[in-house]
Amino acid sequence: MANSGVIDLPQDFEDHILAHEGIALMLNNGFKESQDLFAKFKNSSPLMSAGSSFVCF
Repeated sequence: MANSGVIDLPQDFEDHILAHEGIALMLNNGFKESQDLFAKFKNSSPLMSAGSSFVCF
């Protein structure tokens, strides 16, 4: 099966903490870093996908 870009995350992965970090980066003028963070995990979590869309917008 081809890799669809989904990163296998541990079961105890808390995407809200990572999303909080991405939003904080964006609000502190770290747009590139925030976009990179959300893009890396956008296929792994609906929250990270929404964050990626938000940062791109």
